[in-house]
Amino acid sequence: MRALIVVDVQNDFMPKHWYSEGGVRARKIYHQGGTLPVENGNFVVERINEAMRDFELVILTQDWHPETHCSFMQYGGLHPIHCVQNSWGAQFHPLLDTTKAILTVRKGFRVSVDSYSGMKENVNKAGVRLPTGLEGALHNLGVYEVYCGGLAEDFCVGETARDAAKAGFKSFIIRDLTYPVFPEKVAAYRNSLVADNVTYI
Repeated sequence: MRALIVVDVQNDFMPKHWYSEGGVRARKIYHQGGTLPVENGNFVVERINEAMRDFELVILTQDWHPETHCSFMQYGGLHPIHCVQNSWGAQFHPLLDTTKAILTVRKGFRVSVDSYSGMKENVNKAGVRLPTGLEGALHNLGVYEVYCGGLAEDFCVGETARDAAKAGFKSFIIRDLTYPVFPEKVAAYRNSLVADNVTYI
């Protein structure tokens, strides 16, 4: 069985943009953009919605940080405050079709350790990477192929795909469903993923 893993399509990773909502009586809505935007990231939303139709299983991941998370600059991390639990920034983009998902995996919810990958947290102070529960869920569901998209390619999408490959799944990244934070550096990152048995399609 195949699964589409939709990684972190959340407000805080969106650039400023307009979108239409409401069907026949559509109205244009301005998205103010998030605190850690990925350039062009808004374009993945409708593409992901379309891709969901081709998969039996859809799983979402969601950055879910406490207010004093270690990844925030104010607490010694590298990133601005983003995806704080229960905040607007942590919510999925309004147009993402979350009704297709059978499971949402929240990650980065421990104050002292981050989690780029949807499969495992980053290394903690004990030198261990704790599982998020996604790998076990995939095995229980009979999944053998994992297809990844979302934000951002050179962080959470890539690391989710890498960990999926290391866990024994056939692991793919769908190019049209993701954008990188650092386009000028992404070629080397892609090569590292391919070396770890991730396939781009």
